[in-house]
Order: sequence, then C-alpha cells, then structure tokens
Amino acid sequence: MIAFLTLACSGPGASSTIATNVFVARFCTAIVAVVTLVILYDGVRHQRWSHSLWIGALMLLLHPAWTFDAYGGDCGSSTRDAALTVTAIYAFLLIKQHFTRRTVAPLK
Repeated sequence: MIAFLTLACSGPGASSTIATNVFVARFCTAIVAVVTLVILYDGVRHQRWSHSLWIGALMLLLHPAWTFDAYGGDCGSSTRDAALTVTAIYAFLLIKQHFTRRTVAPLK
C-alpha cells in the first residue's frame, strides 16, 4: 500500500507558491481559450464546424482553473497539475485531429 502525505500549505513562501500555481493554471486556461477561439474563427470563416470546437468549449467551461480550489491544503499544486493535464489532453486531441483529418477531393 502506498501512502501519500499532504502537508498543509502554510509558512514562509506559501503565498508565493499558491500564486505561482494559480498563474500556471490560468495560463493553461488562456491557452485552451485562445485555441478554441481560433477554431471558432476558422469555423465561422469557412462555414465548417469540427468536434474540436465543442470539446474545447467543454474543456474551457470545466477547466480546473475555475473548478478546483487553489487555496486549499496543497498550495494549489493539484489545480496546477490538473490544468496541465487538461491542456495536454486538449493539445493531443487537436494534434490527432490534424493528422487524421480527411481531405475532400475537389469537384470535377
């Protein structure tokens, strides 16, 4: 059995650690937001909608930066880790979609 030890976030440097972790989580949220807006712009411009737009909107809505409490006992490290994970999953899905996108042959 593996036991994990989580210490309370207090003492010198706790506030700067929380601030850093909140910044990283919000930065990851900004990345997801910008990419989702680019996909939205591309969809409006070409009148073509992809699943990435809806996945990005859902990930942005449920992003750990809004849904996790960074001021709890772990100095926001769980918020930071979850935000990095969600952003990495979103990036993976976009890369996968890019390389598996089928091209449509032009009409003759």
